[in-house]
Amino acid sequence: IVGFAPAIEGALTNLSFACFYKIAGLISTTTLAASTVVISCMSLSFMPGVAFGIAATTILGQAMGQGKIRLAYQGTMRSATFSAMVMGTMGIVFIVFGKSLLGLFTNVPAVIAEGYPALCIVAFVQVGDAYHMVVGSALRSAGMMYWVMFAYLIISFLIMLPLAYFFGIVLKGGSSGIWTAFFIWILLLAITFVRKFRKKEWVNIRI
Repeated sequence: IVGFAPAIEGALTNLSFACFYKIAGLISTTTLAASTVVISCMSLSFMPGVAFGIAATTILGQAMGQGKIRLAYQGTMRSATFSAMVMGTMGIVFIVFGKSLLGLFTNVPAVIAEGYPALCIVAFVQVGDAYHMVVGSALRSAGMMYWVMFAYLIISFLIMLPLAYFFGIVLKGGSSGIWTAFFIWILLLAITFVRKFRKKEWVNIRI
């Protein structure tokens, strides 16, 4: 069933974020509140990534249906690049206007002070987030949905969450600590997906 893997992936990825919030709550209620607000700000950026991901899947599907593998590859990578340009620009906005953006979601000074360094960390991985979202969507549409699912699960539960606990609680890094783990999570996903896509193993998959 084509939709089974993405459904499981989505459910377990949401579970990993629930665990991420739990770790934030173990640090302090302010850290938990700041993390929630940072996610809200991030939603302003990753929506273009979702849109470009849909564009990439459409281009790849049509090109593969016509046997145009080169077009499928180039179309996907161009979509990822355009997404990176938009999301990278949003990263700059996060750094320059971050405190004002956080102020749209909360008026608590302590939460803004806690959330701004985390938002800056997130800003520096926006380009990687763009590639991870778009290329990940392309891999799913090319028939590698189970591979994408396992990549998410391994990197989320075996790398990101342990690092979040280690940086945030063991090293007492607070919000900056757990969001550094998030930075590593996105970066690893981006590198893993792009490398897999470039191998073009998806060319011979039939759905």
